[in-house]
Amino acid sequence: MNDLVINKIAQHYNLNIIKYEVISSGLINATIKLITNNDSFILQKINTTIFNNPQAIHDNIFLLNNYLQQHKQSYTLTVPVIAHNQSLVQIEKDTFRLFHFIPNTFTIATVDNANQAYEAAKQFSHFTHQFINIDCNKLQIILPDFHHLSLRFQQFLTALKTGNKNRIEANKKLVEEILNHENICKKYEYFIQTTQAKKRVTHHDTKISNVLFNQLQKAVCVIDLDTVMPGYFISDVGRYAKNLCLSSV
Repeated sequence: MNDLVINKIAQHYNLNIIKYEVISSGLINATIKLITNNDSFILQKINTTIFNNPQAIHDNIFLLNNYLQQHKQSYTLTVPVIAHNQSLVQIEKDTFRLFHFIPNTFTIATVDNANQAYEAAKQFSHFTHQFINIDCNKLQIILPDFHHLSLRFQQFLTALKTGNKNRIEANKKLVEEILNHENICKKYEYFIQTTQAKKRVTHHDTKISNVLFNQLQKAVCVIDLDTVMPGYFISDVGRYAKNLCLSSV
């Protein structure tokens, strides 16, 4: 993002931007913090190669926000700023959105202690619990088969047949470890067919950097709601455990 884009954003939202800071921690969307005289905002350029229907993402977020308001639930949900009756801004071929920056909060890239892991896990479960009674089928599917465990395992098997032989050989122990746990896919498929398996509002991207912390090291809320879709809570638990292990390495 350059100064010309920032100026157009400022005009669209009627902001007097005094400076901006690039936030480099995001992996998919480009993110900048905009600072005005009396407020701060988070500006994102949406990666439409990955998220080819940004409006569907925003429809989901506003569906959740309306639910919270209707049921008078006090939960901090990061909702895009609306200007000119739109939550998305098109500048040339790029799509942008704006959020209010939540004061005195920050994100962390890797887990440093058990309290951070606990606080983050509690916030992801708290997020799902807020919407326990909503009809999650009203949410639009953003990334089809994103957490389809059996499909991912089949893709892994295909990669073993068609992938780079040298890389496969170099990771022989990891390959064997995954193959030895094929039964997890069978247990998962059995579980989602049972009556205990209920589809819920699921975040689907439960890494530590998607949690806002305050200065007291307490988690405030989860962010990055682009992948929120109907799903099984076990998906968030499994992904969080994986990301926790990776961030602790």
